[in-house]
Amino acid sequence: MQAVVAAAPGRDVLDVGIGTGIAARQFRAAGCQVTGVDADERMAAFARRDGFEVDVATFEEWDAAGRTFDVVVAGQTWHWVDPVAGRPRRRRCCDPGAGWRSSGTRHRWRRSSRRRSRPCTGP
Repeated sequence: MQAVVAAAPGRDVLDVGIGTGIAARQFRAAGCQVTGVDADERMAAFARRDGFEVDVATFEEWDAAGRTFDVVVAGQTWHWVDPVAGRPRRRRCCDPGAGWRSSGTRHRWRRSSRRRSRPCTGP
């Protein structure tokens, strides 16, 4: 997580599938401003109780409302996102030079949280 923050061009983080806020709290502790998106209102309410701004929507249907982010993370959730719709959406909400990180998923392009963050423009 520290490597992701260090490599990011700024401190604005989007947490896709924020859930209970486990990853979000770590990024906030590192000095980041975290915004979450979650498909489940109950999970969004949980994260809001911890002080996070959370939009309720699937990532594929989420409206970024013109916002862009320096880092997009998906702790344990990217496998729920439709890759055909999710990848272009991820690219559109990233600032130039922004990073992308997912952990705990089985996608061939992101297997381990120990690997470096990839640019948002990648697969």
